[in-house]
Amino acid sequence: MRTVANHPDLSLGRGHREVPFSRVVYIDSNDFRKVDSPNYFRLAPGKEVRLKYAYNIKCEEVITDDSGAIVELRATVDLNNTNKPKGNIHWVAEPAPGVSPLKITVRLYDRLFKSKFPEGTKDEPQDYLKDINPNSLHVHEALANADLATRAVGSRMQFEREGYFIVDSDSTADRLVWNRITTLNEDKHKDA
Repeated sequence: MRTVANHPDLSLGRGHREVPFSRVVYIDSNDFRKVDSPNYFRLAPGKEVRLKYAYNIKCEEVITDDSGAIVELRATVDLNNTNKPKGNIHWVAEPAPGVSPLKITVRLYDRLFKSKFPEGTKDEPQDYLKDINPNSLHVHEALANADLATRAVGSRMQFEREGYFIVDSDSTADRLVWNRITTLNEDKHKDA
């Protein structure tokens, strides 16, 4: 087990919780590249990063399936955290050997319309339906720590590096659905 903060801003005093840590951990696919570069601070072959709240790991081997898709990374662990790598990545561990972490559905919403004024202007009106953003919703299957399984509909929580989420009423006893309420950087579309 590892002790992790309930909120990344420790000054808020929201406490800590225990999460499982095992020899099998899952990381976000965005936290790994087959080819490293000097300005990339996450995991790559031969590169060391820190698993947040845990240990340094170094990718030693990349396992692919017949189509070339990555299915497993093998790494060594430095239990003493001897080095101070620049990269710090998030992870979810198997709660017990051979037991998969909690599976959840995550909905990421973006702007509903492509432009700032979907109805057009007073001088140039337009059909707002033609301005709908076809990429306004992305649905992902994700893995999470088992403590999320106890969250009730309407529960809110920050997913580090992703934003703030709420449990949707579409959730079932078998699968929680989390909707992103807001990203961590809402100013990215400020001038759009």
